Amino acid sequence: YVARFIARTQQKYTHRGGVRPFGISTLLGGFNTDGKPELYQTDPAGTYYAWKATAIGKNSKSVVDFLEKKYTEDLEEDATLRLALKGLLEVTEASGKNIEVVIVQKSGLKWMKEEELDPLLKELDDTAEKIAKLKEQQ
Repeated sequence: YVARFIARTQQKYTHRGGVRPFGISTLLGGFNTDGKPELYQTDPAGTYYAWKATAIGKNSKSVVDFLEKKYTEDLEEDATLRLALKGLLEVTEASGKNIEVVIVQKSGLKWMKEEELDPLLKELDDTAEKIAKLKEQQ
């Protein structure tokens, strides 16, 4: 419902002189009335989409490709967090200074602190392995 409202508002403004004051896409996550998690994307044209997993922004194609290959249904919270972080590590440097994480739970939002995030990012970062494999292939 919220995604539809935001998309309609964005779309309404496209009819006034062809302007799009909302020049952004948004990702909205939450829970439906049945208590199941849902993820929606809106775009400046006023359309909205439901997703199981997705990314928006610069280099999002790489992250979306990664998620399409690796995502499976019914992941636990920790596995979902690790999958999302691995996807981000495809396109950004592994540092709590570069990445912010908020976990949407039924009880509310949980913001991860940099101190929680850094060890997890170091564990998941395989950049050094990738570089070593590339050197071996040459």
